[in-house]
Amino acid sequence: MKKIPIKITAIGAVCAALSCIFLTAGYYLHFGEFIFYLLASLPAMALLYYDSKIGFALSFAAACAVTLITTGFGYIYILPYFMLFGHYPLTCWLFTRSGMKKRIATVLKLIIFEVGLVLTWRFTELFTVENEMLRRYMLPILLVVGVVVFFMYDEVIRRLEIMSARLMRKLDGNK
Repeated sequence: MKKIPIKITAIGAVCAALSCIFLTAGYYLHFGEFIFYLLASLPAMALLYYDSKIGFALSFAAACAVTLITTGFGYIYILPYFMLFGHYPLTCWLFTRSGMKKRIATVLKLIIFEVGLVLTWRFTELFTVENEMLRRYMLPILLVVGVVVFFMYDEVIRRLEIMSARLMRKLDGNK
């Protein structure tokens, strides 16, 4: 098994702690949850600067696990972060570096995003009161709104990845 350098481990621990802080704050403040999901997905981008997919995955897993504990196992709250927002910077980064055509990569990222959105809805549907109107119209609404949200979120993540790389270069002393 490949050893993870100490620097990556330390950065990953800080990133997981920051993500956990944002997620826990969103849980207890009860407003702007999607902003907190976005903020929680940002710290781990520092690990992508070092090409550490394993560090990102460990930081993501640690943030999810600790947030479950700090929210009293509020798994319905953590589910959108787990299924959609938390792993998306890594997904975006992998598709960007794969050498795949941009349109194909965008379609694949959209499919991954939509599947995560539908799975999140289906899972939370198990724990909510059934409503005939929601059952009939929710899936088409989710798919349409999901496309709009995806393109906005994809652009935000792309720009934040660039800004994160610039910041990490400055912190490393490589201007």
